[in-house]
This record gives sequence, structure tokens and C-alpha cells, in this order.
Amino acid sequence: MKILLLGASGQVGLELSRVLPRLGVLYSCNRGEVDFSKIDSVRHVLSLYQPDCIVNAVAYTDVDAAENNKHEAFSVNSECLKVISEEAFKRNAWLIHYSTDYVFDGRKSSSYREIDLPNPLNVYGQSKLAGEKIIQDSACKYIIFRTSWVVGSHGQNFIKSIINLSQERDHLHIVNDQKGAPTTASFIAEITSKVIDKLKTKPLSSGIYHLSLRGETTWFDLAKYIIQCSEEFGLGLNLDSDSVFPISTEQFSTTAKRPLNSLLSTRKLERELDYNFPHWEGEVDAVIKEIIKGLISK
Repeated sequence: MKILLLGASGQVGLELSRVLPRLGVLYSCNRGEVDFSKIDSVRHVLSLYQPDCIVNAVAYTDVDAAENNKHEAFSVNSECLKVISEEAFKRNAWLIHYSTDYVFDGRKSSSYREIDLPNPLNVYGQSKLAGEKIIQDSACKYIIFRTSWVVGSHGQNFIKSIINLSQERDHLHIVNDQKGAPTTASFIAEITSKVIDKLKTKPLSSGIYHLSLRGETTWFDLAKYIIQCSEEFGLGLNLDSDSVFPISTEQFSTTAKRPLNSLLSTRKLERELDYNFPHWEGEVDAVIKEIIKGLISK
């Protein structure tokens, strides 16, 4: 199988680069090599590699900046998917694409299922939902993974931010009324590889699948957990978990609105893979250890 990975240098893309070579010949492209805001540039690379499977990890992910850069967010998160899905159909290739919990408004009290009606609160969520619809309206074979609260040892994310801030400040105020489950980039990559491997024998049906770790927390509780783990793993900090204080979303002003509930039900995907997803704590522990190892070794 020839696999083309788009967005190889991103948080998820770097983890995909590690696992996808097990499945066949991997070709990788990132923003330095392809201008994903230009259709001709995207079409050229797809024609060049002639893949059997396209894994699209490219995304405009700056949620707040998207509010003032709507054109760029839609260009990367939706418009370029027109040519990607068209080329996938022409070559009878599978398209694997990543979306987000931000397609929902967060007003539901329980975990969101794939059949729940999207209603994004911000431009980022709107652009990702538009991308989903473009793929769904195309004739290509596709898997759309909606993920939530993505963290990892690469790139910028909540874990790294809390560790850095805890080394600089003596107290933190963190939002306590947004709930979700942190999902590691490495776990997303592993599940992606399982799905692609399955495509060779008994493929999943084209559609949307929720992909996140199990469990539930808030940004506030997650921050305290990160600090506690960092101390246990030997990293010196300016503060401890008792110096983290809860605030409401209303008190914490951001350019873009966030959903209060980002929990995703993963039963559909777990049934398809016959695999029970793990709780977020063990996976997050591994990421914290890797980040701290890199900091201590400097």
C-alpha cells in the first residue's frame, strides 16, 4: 500500500510518521513542501505520488486567530478538501481526515455521538464542519475522525503550556466549567494505523467516527494533574497544584467561544475495531514523562 501523509510536521503528523511505515510505503509532505491554501499545489502532490491511501493531518488549528482569519481557516480546513477528495475518488484511494469536537456547541449534558447535530460556536469549528461536509458530499471512500483536546510531546498544546507556566509563575487561574477527555497524538496515530491496516481486509464503512481517550476531566483538573505528575517525575516548578485556582469560561476572556462539553462517545469506533480504548490518565502520563525527559536533558 502506498500512503501519502499530508501535514507530516504537525503534532499528529509526527506521530503518524512514526507508525505508518509499518503498513506500506509512506510518502510525507508538510507545509514547507506544499501550499495547502492553493488547489493546484495540492493537486500536484497527489498526482505525483499516486497514493492508495491519503492521510490528511493538515489543519489550521489556531482557534482564536481563526476569528480574524476566516479565509485562511476555511481555505486550509475545507476548501483544499475539494481537490483531495476528488483525487481520492479518481484513484479509488481511501481518505483519512481529522476533525474536531468543536463542530458541536457543547450544550449536550452527555457525550456526543456521531449522529448528533453539529452547531459550531466559532470560525474554527465552522471551517472543520465545512470540510466534513465536502468529504461527505464527494464520492470518495473516507474515514473522518473527530478528536478532542489533542496533546502530545511535539508542538504546542495544553500540557506543554501548563508545564512552562508552572516554571514561570507562582499561581494559575484555569477554566473549570469546560469538560472533555485529553487525547494524545500518539493514540490518534495508533488507532489510525489500526484502521488503515483493517482497510486491507475488511474495511470500515465510509463515515464519521469519534476518536478520543476514555474518561472525563476539566481543564482545571487536568492542569492540577499535570503539575502533580511533573513534580512526581522530578521536574522543579515554581508552584504546586494548590496554587491553581478555578475560574469560569465567562471570567476567562477569549476571542473565540469554546464548547462547555467536548466529550465524545467512541462506542462506534471501538465496536468496529473490537478494542476498548484506554483511560486518558495513562496516555497523558507517558506524554508528560517524555516532555520532562526532554526538558531535564537540556
